[in-house]
Amino acid sequence: MKQQTVVILGVGGVGSFAAEALARTNIGHIILIDKDDVDITNVNRQLHALTTTVGQSKVSLMEERIKLINPDCKVTPLHMFYTEETYEEIFDNYDIDYFVDASDTIMYKVHLMKECLDRGIKVISSMGAANKTDPTRFTIFRYL
Repeated sequence: MKQQTVVILGVGGVGSFAAEALARTNIGHIILIDKDDVDITNVNRQLHALTTTVGQSKVSLMEERIKLINPDCKVTPLHMFYTEETYEEIFDNYDIDYFVDASDTIMYKVHLMKECLDRGIKVISSMGAANKTDPTRFTIFRYL
């Protein structure tokens, strides 16, 4: 586990809990991707969200939390959105073993999964999309 690199896309309600769980399992490198800052509406469901952290970067706060739990874990916070214009910055600069998709942007989930499939990276995806979309209407299939 110490040699593994895991990317977590979206450090909100699902991603913050995934990041903390991975930190507690002794993962060697966690890359956090999220452009959002904590909002008061996040306090009820996100680990890093407190009334005192409103307005602060989610990835920076989660990096601090992970370092308190596992000081040996390398954490790379990327304060950015995953898009078709930015994905190469992630995939080309890091040796990724697993990708946790906890994002709430449906249109990039398909792109992300295809990239992971093409590159042989294992992906775990949360399909709730922050209650913005009915997850039962979302289908992934492979083009042959």
